[in-house]
Amino acid sequence: MHEVNIGATIARERSAAGVTQGALAAHLGVTKAAVSKWELGQSLPDVALLPRIAAYFGITLDELFAFRPQLTEDEVRDVYLELCRLFAEDAGAAYARMDELVRDYGSCWGLLLQMAALYSQRSFVEPGRAEELLDKTCSLAERVEACADDVELVRSARVVRALVISQRGGMDEAIALLEGMKPARPLGIEGMLAGLRSMRGEREACLKLCQEMLFRAR
Repeated sequence: MHEVNIGATIARERSAAGVTQGALAAHLGVTKAAVSKWELGQSLPDVALLPRIAAYFGITLDELFAFRPQLTEDEVRDVYLELCRLFAEDAGAAYARMDELVRDYGSCWGLLLQMAALYSQRSFVEPGRAEELLDKTCSLAERVEACADDVELVRSARVVRALVISQRGGMDEAIALLEGMKPARPLGIEGMLAGLRSMRGEREACLKLCQEMLFRAR
């Protein structure tokens, strides 16, 4: 995990604003030496001062903490494989590890999406816990959809959510969600829609989607 470095953020923001350590110290009612220690990583501000520091520089508390641990795509894949092995040995430990990862990497959208997919997969393996696992799937997918700045991750999160909705019997809602997605390149959405239309007996709609997929593949 990456360490929280509030001092580095304070030093950066103070420098950018052209504020001296003495001026910041006077505003906060602390000594210049205290500010210096923060910036050198030798101590941390009192928790009551954090909102005042953030407000002074016009940043959020999240930005003050500068704590956005990330995993690479390869690391996310390795975590997924690790969890698959762990589920084969101890499902309880695997779930605990997933909870830990979600807490520690709450802004690593690729990881959260992978965790959502894994919860969804487990809902088929453990039907007795299906609703609980699908709730977790939706919660993570919605988080990615609302916060990620990567268009493909957002689209993938919506697909995951549509799958859960259809699994819960909300066929109309799932179709409407997927119909509203207009990908610049094929993402497999047409195939999913065709399958859902077919399940509802809508042969003409299913045939049209299949024809569209064939046309795109030309």
